[in-house]
Amino acid sequence: MKTVGLLGSRNYKKATMYLEAINQKLKTHFREKRTAKVVLNTIDVSEISRDKVIYSKELIYYSTVLREAGAHILVLCDDLDHEYAKSIRRNINMPLVHIGEAVGERLKSDNIKKALLIGSREIMQADFFIAAMNRSGVTVHLPPMKVINEIHEMIEKKEDPIKLISMIESFRMKGVSGVVLTEDVGIDPSDLSINVYNSFDIHVDKIVNEIMKGII
Repeated sequence: MKTVGLLGSRNYKKATMYLEAINQKLKTHFREKRTAKVVLNTIDVSEISRDKVIYSKELIYYSTVLREAGAHILVLCDDLDHEYAKSIRRNINMPLVHIGEAVGERLKSDNIKKALLIGSREIMQADFFIAAMNRSGVTVHLPPMKVINEIHEMIEKKEDPIKLISMIESFRMKGVSGVVLTEDVGIDPSDLSINVYNSFDIHVDKIVNEIMKGII
């Protein structure tokens, strides 16, 4: 079984979520009890640089630490860190499981041509997530900027998602047949008439598939 390197970066809570979800997913592959081989690295937030060039170098360094500790594949637990995936890949001799690419591949396999992206303001404005999905042939739709800000506030305050449900349904008129959720917005898939995709769950599926490669 391959060892996965979890880089928690600014979000140690998300790292623990990945650790739990990966092990739960592995249970579906084995009759006997098995657990994932994991190397975990988180960063003291007080030491993180606000300079993007410096922060990119920090991520490369901590990714190298994971590789030298025995990791075979790299996972960035903070969605926003995928902005630096290209530079990390150039400098680290280890596969990186990209969340945006995993989502794009899943939508492509389901023949979803147009999808709505819903998440934090930072994610909905992040070119790297959209570009990764575009590479799988998926056209990404976004709400208007005013609505993006409203969704961000709704997520922060954990408000009732009834307005969000109505807004998502309105995109059906634009040919959208799927919505990608990068945050828990309190929506039950049965509340919508279009396909709902949870980016975290898809990422975990892809990670486990990579872990399982080579196992008979």
